[in-house]
Amino acid sequence: MAGRYGVLMWAAAAVIVLPPIGYGTGRENVIDTAAIAIGLVDVAFIYQLFRVHRREWLGGPGPLLIGPKPRNDEDRPASE
Repeated sequence: MAGRYGVLMWAAAAVIVLPPIGYGTGRENVIDTAAIAIGLVDVAFIYQLFRVHRREWLGGPGPLLIGPKPRNDEDRPASE
């Protein structure tokens, strides 16, 4: 988990530097790229927060187990 958030921290640090560089050089394409990158880093951070939310050691309810419904054989007629 620390690796994921470490990468997000470095990505956020790199993205914070891009807008001043873009405004300082007057390049609109750097500013547009920085805006998209900022949005992607934010979405990735929120996604990772939801991913670790269910961890038991963080106080969450545990893994979400989704699978097929158990079959109820009592309602079926006996096959011959």
